[in-house]
Amino acid sequence: MNKFKIALAVLALPLATACAEVVEEGNIGIEKRLGKMSKSGLQPGMHWYNPFTTSINEVDTQTQKWSAKTESYTRDLQQAEVEFSLNYSLDKKSAPAMYAKYGDEWEKKIISLIVTGK
Repeated sequence: MNKFKIALAVLALPLATACAEVVEEGNIGIEKRLGKMSKSGLQPGMHWYNPFTTSINEVDTQTQKWSAKTESYTRDLQQAEVEFSLNYSLDKKSAPAMYAKYGDEWEKKIISLIVTGK
């Protein structure tokens, strides 16, 4: 009987660790169950879930920096190169909606469109 308990414990340990996800500080967890995304994000910390039907993706909500260079012209038609930086962060409350609409690399899809117009 003791061998059975030990074998059960050895088999249960990997399964138990596969059912836990740690969302790091500065991130929001996006939970999808059977393809349907939850409306609210998971706060930092440890969360238990069913790995067969649920997945958790982390979205960074810390302040990021985006830099670029662009060509411009002055009033008297002299060409100038302008280098600029943009600091941005994703609001934690809007993270699930942003993830649902734009996916993992939302900043590449949105910020480059806003700043460069391309």
